[in-house]
Amino acid sequence: MSILCPSGGSVEKTLNQQEGDRLARAWHGRVFKNTFTRNGRRMEVKRWSVKIQFQGRRRTFSLLSPTRAGAAREAREIHEMILQQGWEAASHFHQLRKLPQGRHNAHLDPEEQPMAKAEVGYWKQRLIERKYTEARLTPGKEWSARIEMGGNYHYFPLGAEDREAAALRAQKIYVTAMEKGWKTACERFSREITLAVFWSASPIAVTYTTIYTFLEGLTERAVAAKAGGKGRGSLAIIEPEPGCQKALAHWLNRQPGFECREVWNSAEEALAALERRPVELVLVNRVQPDMTAAELVGKLKARRPELPVFTYGIYEDSDQIFISLGGVTAGYLLRRRTPVELLEPIRGAFGLKAPSADEVLLEVKKYFQSFFGGEPPGKESLAMANLTDREQKVLSCVSKGFLDKEIAEALRISVWTVHNHLKKAFEKLNVRTRTEAALKYLQK
Repeated sequence: MSILCPSGGSVEKTLNQQEGDRLARAWHGRVFKNTFTRNGRRMEVKRWSVKIQFQGRRRTFSLLSPTRAGAAREAREIHEMILQQGWEAASHFHQLRKLPQGRHNAHLDPEEQPMAKAEVGYWKQRLIERKYTEARLTPGKEWSARIEMGGNYHYFPLGAEDREAAALRAQKIYVTAMEKGWKTACERFSREITLAVFWSASPIAVTYTTIYTFLEGLTERAVAAKAGGKGRGSLAIIEPEPGCQKALAHWLNRQPGFECREVWNSAEEALAALERRPVELVLVNRVQPDMTAAELVGKLKARRPELPVFTYGIYEDSDQIFISLGGVTAGYLLRRRTPVELLEPIRGAFGLKAPSADEVLLEVKKYFQSFFGGEPPGKESLAMANLTDREQKVLSCVSKGFLDKEIAEALRISVWTVHNHLKKAFEKLNVRTRTEAALKYLQK
């Protein structure tokens, strides 16, 4: 039962109205107009702004309404969205509202015009020219884009030399992911992945490379062409994802001296097939749906004690290799290779006969020890080592296609500080452009 007020409304309605009025007054007092100095005169900008702080982050939003009451309503809406959906959703919502719809944004500098992620111009500014294009099946440069949504991200090769065409494809991938989800986007578009094979656990010894996932239509033709296999090393992979299965089979068939004879979807399938179709080497994805990789390796070794078995990981980029590891005390030995050199550490073990697991491990040890022969490191390695931690973080953001303002927000520093870090990093790496700096960083 509602108790009626003299005005004809309920007590609940009256209380809600009072609370709404109180919040409106609070936000009315929080909006402000920025000022700047020109020719010695202090001037006020036309639009209202608001500073919002939440969970240790603070950001200033420029508001659209020409009136203080309207600006207060906008500020309150943005704040409520931050509380309910987080900073990224609120920022995206605010950008969509600020898209030019007439003349209200005409006074802004073109570079300050916010672009929604669904706009081609947004992606044109964020194209990344990749250095590691050995996995591309057609000649030419490769643009890629880092597409992020819901806290997840992937890099997508865009398959076009023209910037406009590449940006259009990035926009299409983003819209697909937004409307139909990541799974559909990854099924429809090839994505760039870092493939890392773990040869030793103490220290961590890894060779890694960049490849692209295969889509359904390309696959059978691509995998069937075995350019480099034909050798003693018959191998199998245990990989649950179809797009990765085909990409891995394609490149493993191109390793000199090896041939990928089996692709198993799961641990159960691998264990059932191993006795009927023996192979000389097994590679196991570190992420399995039905048991841990360690359990699977243990079961394989119980069936075939002399069988060499190694694990591999699939990552969005090379930084994730380090992030995925914890508690390592004996150090890291990581080496980037081209897609056809991924199995280089064990190539010498596969000769006239199938090697044992111990013989393969000995070859791995010899391979990585060969890099400690006392030769001085290259100039690029020394330059990279001289970068400060903050300079490396800035370059990491640059390599992911971030603009200076986005780097500043991600690292919680000013844009001027970003510029200073970039200037110093450019000098240390002896480069002149962001692209050159990103390429050198990605070679680390």
